[in-house]
Amino acid sequence: MTDNEFAQVCPVAHHHGAITGKNNVIVKKPKEESTPAGPTTSPDNKSIEDLYSTTASNTNYAKSKRASLKVWSFNKIDALFKDRDKFNASEAAKKNLNHKPDFSTSPSSRRPNSAGVELIKTVKLPDKDDKKKSSSPASKLKFSDNNSNRSTTSSSPDNNTHHYHNPLRTKENSDSDTGTTNSMRERYKRRKKTKKSSSSSKRRKKVKDHKQPLYKIRTELVGLSDRKLIAKNIVTSFTEVEMVLIKEAWHKIQAWKDMFMEAMFYRAILLTPSFGDAIDIEFESFPEYLHGFLDLAARALHPETEQVQKEAYRAVHPHPDKEFNTMEEYADHFAHMAVTPIHWYSLQEAWMYALSTHSPYFEEPERTDLSYNQNSVLYRFFGSCVMQPAFTAYQQMHKLFKQEPFLTQIPEFWKASVNTPERVLEMGQNFYETLLEKYPSLLHFFSSADMDHLSIHLSKTLDIVFKSIYDFPNFIPILKNLGQTHKSAMIPSWTYALIGSHLIEVLKCPTPEVERAVGYVYSVLARIQQSPILAEEKLIGEAEKWLKDYAKEMNWTPEAYDKRFLEICNQVASSGTYSHNSEELEHGAKVAWRNSVKCIGRISWNTLLVRDMRHVIDPFKIFEECKEHQKIATGGASIQSVMTIFAPRAPRQHWGTRFWNSQFISYAGYLNDDGTILGDPGKVSLTQAIMHQMNWKPPTPRTAFDVLPLVLQLPGEDPILFEFPKEYAHQVEIEHPTNPEFKNLGLKWCAVPTISNFNFKLGGISYPACPFNGWFVDMEIARNLYERYDKGREVAKIFNIDTSTEGMWWRQRVYTELCCAVGYSFKKSGFSMVDAFTASSQFMTHCKREREAGREVPAQWSWIGG
Repeated sequence: MTDNEFAQVCPVAHHHGAITGKNNVIVKKPKEESTPAGPTTSPDNKSIEDLYSTTASNTNYAKSKRASLKVWSFNKIDALFKDRDKFNASEAAKKNLNHKPDFSTSPSSRRPNSAGVELIKTVKLPDKDDKKKSSSPASKLKFSDNNSNRSTTSSSPDNNTHHYHNPLRTKENSDSDTGTTNSMRERYKRRKKTKKSSSSSKRRKKVKDHKQPLYKIRTELVGLSDRKLIAKNIVTSFTEVEMVLIKEAWHKIQAWKDMFMEAMFYRAILLTPSFGDAIDIEFESFPEYLHGFLDLAARALHPETEQVQKEAYRAVHPHPDKEFNTMEEYADHFAHMAVTPIHWYSLQEAWMYALSTHSPYFEEPERTDLSYNQNSVLYRFFGSCVMQPAFTAYQQMHKLFKQEPFLTQIPEFWKASVNTPERVLEMGQNFYETLLEKYPSLLHFFSSADMDHLSIHLSKTLDIVFKSIYDFPNFIPILKNLGQTHKSAMIPSWTYALIGSHLIEVLKCPTPEVERAVGYVYSVLARIQQSPILAEEKLIGEAEKWLKDYAKEMNWTPEAYDKRFLEICNQVASSGTYSHNSEELEHGAKVAWRNSVKCIGRISWNTLLVRDMRHVIDPFKIFEECKEHQKIATGGASIQSVMTIFAPRAPRQHWGTRFWNSQFISYAGYLNDDGTILGDPGKVSLTQAIMHQMNWKPPTPRTAFDVLPLVLQLPGEDPILFEFPKEYAHQVEIEHPTNPEFKNLGLKWCAVPTISNFNFKLGGISYPACPFNGWFVDMEIARNLYERYDKGREVAKIFNIDTSTEGMWWRQRVYTELCCAVGYSFKKSGFSMVDAFTASSQFMTHCKREREAGREVPAQWSWIGG
């Protein structure tokens, strides 16, 4: 078997490494591209700067020429073992080492938001009828995705928040939350001290508490074997009407894709904690994988309709930047990640949970279907079209390793080749010695590694795997640990191809069948082992894309770019993440607003005041900064747009610092005994959670405009309630300029919309706590009062508007009077507001400015013009 053949069987140079198990796949050698010659690097130089300056930027994120790791179906590997002298792996490695970052790439040739700058709405549920244009800069920050224009808006306090998972209140924090700041601080310190000294059993109890909500694993599934779990899955067919319902539901989800997938993903982890352990090394990537899998399953129902180009929610497959482009590829990858049947049942329940709570555009057909629970079409779709392909791949993987030559031939061959522990270690040492002799270019990467340590790890891993290869799936955790060892040694992912090629040569397998089987095993082994380093390479790739655009706009020299890029690589290698400086953070926040596809008020993007508060980690000091944010926003003659950015989410951390509320100032929604709602219907769930689980006592008497307390939660800590003093929670009483009776309705609204549940992504780093405010458009508040508070007929009565027939256009007349009252009241109170016509004119001016600056204006025009 030549280097060329093995490099095609398991080429691990690609940053992601697509796994495919499709039987009819054809392997093609990647096209070679000319790269600028880089400086010669001495093998003795062990600096991390040299390592990343020559290789890190040459990943797939920068259109690398290297092939991806593929785990092929075993019965199709035969075709790959031919023409043994066509490829020189050593020369290929040298070419890879000579790549330099392409600093000259023009941003105009990329997508509008390719800089890796994103603002994503985190798990937030607005009212299902909230589909109309919402125009304020505050309510239309960008939640972008580099692969599509998936985005959404957040209106004033009219959106329900479900991005929290409510822990049950413990004895330590069950007392009242209405005391002074000092007493709150003492309770917080007391809880924190108790938490540190708590036993592991208490920690397990806390996880169990999280598993109480709406959806949970069915009792009859607990404790069953994988075989019985797979047999329990019911596969059904669908009628034309049912398929249309599924497709429409999926298309509606796409507008809230990030919010929906986050809710589904974390709900599954809470239902089955072992699921989080299984995907640990690919924690960041799994939601995107799962979305791709679901997308292919939904679009396969009516493939002919997918030929129609949709404005914003087009199909994501096939896509050149996607690791996987078929259901089979995704299913095989999930199987190799050790996603078991019980995990898929957890995902099924999490799917139903997210559909019920995080699908704002669902209407009566979808809501009715969800009420049927396990008999619903959407539940059956997940079982039939998602779980069944995953189960098939899972069974095939387990079945494959219990057949020949895996069952006896490979163990017997290995036992005959290395029959003593000393021989095992000797094999590992000889392997690396001959590897570096054959490929001197690899010496640069292995010179800083502990070769004895690597030899022992390789030898022991092969010894364990080959002796009991029929039980290969159970060795996946061992392979993950070995991958962490290789990452610590800074072994890049593309070296796995050359290592595998040489391993086949050194082992001298007795028969072609054994050689093919060993090649397949190594391809699976390498894909799992390289996952940790791939995660770092992915982060570096995202940082590189963002840094190139930042350097362009800042007019950096290539030398300045290289210096900063190497600093980032150093930080990622040592800690798994990196930090932005204050200037980078400020520019990134402004660009995120500038590129918001649904925001009509972006003309002021460059006036955004960015407050870098990443160093503030005490919850009480965080709240003080939130009050300062409100003070700055409302302190001048007009409202100042402000973004306050707190600490980023740490690597592999489920949640970072976060606010439960969608906005700083929002109104409670009380569910009365008779089923009616007093206040904001969109805040009923949040209000109940704060009242029942955090002992919040509403004011007496309750009103329709009671300001909710702010709920802040730090990673690993219990949530804490804070209440804004009145001077930081400005409200405007709504009155009409010509009708004094209007004031008797008692309507009011908050003066500034400070959105608190955005997730700001910059160069691969997430900032989940980044409150931002702009200002309102009159029709936003008018719509909230008309639709959510249902004040239309009351307003009509004041103006003596006949509501007995639709022919009198009474709704339009009422809406106009509401807009008039809102605009007049805000102007009288001294707070900034813009009308819809002025906002539209400003947006066209913004487009003209951007065009003159050579920048495309990303926009979802149906939303902007709607």
